[in-house]
Amino acid sequence: RGQRKWQEARSYYRETIQYFLDMGHEPAVANQLECFAYIAIGLEEPEQAARLLGASQSIRERTENPIALPWEKQEYESALTALKDMIGQKTRDEEIATGRGLKIEDAVGYAIEQGDS
Repeated sequence: RGQRKWQEARSYYRETIQYFLDMGHEPAVANQLECFAYIAIGLEEPEQAARLLGASQSIRERTENPIALPWEKQEYESALTALKDMIGQKTRDEEIATGRGLKIEDAVGYAIEQGDS
């Protein structure tokens, strides 16, 4: 992902997110959803990115596991700003709200399906 090899990164994250879900490691799933969102931003898929960030937010709040590392916080805040610039605050916030309503299994399925259409 850091090298902007978006499709290769998606392929990798498809495997790892399913592993974390199967293990019941919900904070790791939240992190993986954020990674999928950042890839979606790189591929100019802002609605998908916002929905994934919303799902991640919901998991982090429910598990009481906020983003802790400063560089991860910065990346997250930058993503929110990028989405606002790409689709406007109203649409961004609506998509985030939609993502927040997803069950964890549905959010993972949504993330895995991205880029397959």
